[in-house]
Amino acid sequence: MNINRLKVKALTVGDNPEWVEGFYVGIIDPHQEERRIKGHCIHNGVSISLAKAVNPDTLCQGTGEADKDSDPVYVGDLFGGKDADGRDEIYEVVRLSNGEFRARRTKHIGAACDLWQTLHVVKADRIGNIHEITRRKPSKPIER
Repeated sequence: MNINRLKVKALTVGDNPEWVEGFYVGIIDPHQEERRIKGHCIHNGVSISLAKAVNPDTLCQGTGEADKDSDPVYVGDLFGGKDADGRDEIYEVVRLSNGEFRARRTKHIGAACDLWQTLHVVKADRIGNIHEITRRKPSKPIER
């Protein structure tokens, strides 16, 4: 199994949220009768003491794929590029009920595309994530 499918990313909690990547940990209070998750963290896989608190509504599962810059791709990531008809398109990475990851078109109606083809043949640029406050236009890639 591709370990990158086990990884997640999410926005940290607080006034200036930032993306963190790693492994999800749900915090449970062992002294409570009801074992409900009361905190959500992501850790780097080496030290749980370095875990960061995250907003669970922004959790994005890893797909095991990488974009043209070799950065991991997560469910909810947005990519901009041209469709087969040469039109500007925004693709959202989604997970289907059968577990398959696809690139769903957001501007023009059509079936979800093959994720690998969208990343490596169309060579779509990463433009953001559905959990970010504002979406960027396809012509403006994310700044690193």
